[in-house]
Amino acid sequence: MYIKRHLRKAFQKSLCQFPAILITGPRQSGKTTFLKNELNQNTSYVSFDDPMERMFVKDDPLDFINRFEGKSVVLDEIQYVPELFSYIIKNIENRQIHGKWIMTTSFQFDLLDNFISSLSDRIAILNLFPFHAMENIFLEAQKIENIIWHGGYPENIVYSNKRDLFLSRYIQTYIERDVRHLLQVQDLNTFQTFLRLCASINGQELNIASLSRQVGISQPTCKKWISILSASFIILLIKPYYQNFGKRLIKSHKIYFLDQAMAAYLTKQPDPLSMFNGSMGNAFFEGFVVTELYKTLISNDKHADYYFWRSHDGLEVDLIVEINGKTWPIEIKKIATPSSRHTQSLIRFVKLAQNIEMERPKVVCNVQDKKIMPHGIDALSWLDFLKDVDQ
Repeated sequence: MYIKRHLRKAFQKSLCQFPAILITGPRQSGKTTFLKNELNQNTSYVSFDDPMERMFVKDDPLDFINRFEGKSVVLDEIQYVPELFSYIIKNIENRQIHGKWIMTTSFQFDLLDNFISSLSDRIAILNLFPFHAMENIFLEAQKIENIIWHGGYPENIVYSNKRDLFLSRYIQTYIERDVRHLLQVQDLNTFQTFLRLCASINGQELNIASLSRQVGISQPTCKKWISILSASFIILLIKPYYQNFGKRLIKSHKIYFLDQAMAAYLTKQPDPLSMFNGSMGNAFFEGFVVTELYKTLISNDKHADYYFWRSHDGLEVDLIVEINGKTWPIEIKKIATPSSRHTQSLIRFVKLAQNIEMERPKVVCNVQDKKIMPHGIDALSWLDFLKDVDQ
């Protein structure tokens, strides 16, 4: 069963404009399925998960390149063969054929960044993440707690009864293959503890000193492991807003799992309703709205900067998005009946940011119908909000 992705428009456009295309995103987000359905059957396909293909590249990279003379090729998980990068660059320089080299990666790293920089305006970078809400064909038939519970990975959407099996296998595979390869982790139990503790602070400030102490690792190691989770699209880090409003702002990042179902699984939530009504319910709802907004904009090939803001006296705006020269202040609450007390942080932020071009501030919640609140603030449901973003 193939569900069409919103990225297809940007992808088809890129095929006609660039000799190289790189699609990034976490494992199992549907990159291979997407390409096999969006490309014609004459396109060759190579997966570097196959050790024989990796060995071929290491032994004779030029002969490998020559295999695809006159045809397009998908190079899946290109991060495993960085020695191929210079040959692809040379091939593109000698003969620019649009849509020739189509690559995927599940991990962003320095050598890949250098490769992208070398190709400059000859490569399109696209991101394919797990399904966002507007791509979920079963969305309208589900309650919010079930949507969060199953997350966005294609296998969990199509085969919802296999959720626990998929997540268990995903985490095990990720730890045993990718993390061991990238970090040479000797004690996988320690990394598993680290991963579960990260899930327990989903939607909270990231305190490296506290996290490293709880796991029993050094702070530099903790920072390195966090960077690996971010580079492999497991977590999303949101920076604090650094405008000088005359108040001391906190400087630590907030951490969100890109897929809330994974965070729920790692924190051993028993069922959807218990998860949503439990002590972490607000964090799961906030994480859902933040990451769905992020995935929705990315799938429409729209790139933005994401922040949160908190003053020294504890007032916080959950999300501040800067896109197309405008700022979106967004407060996220699980409540169904928003009141004036839920707008105080937004009001403060707007007053302090008078010189910034700003969209109408929003409280995204579970309200039934859109509600116009004092001080030019809108309260609307998460579904209406994401529909507006997608359109």
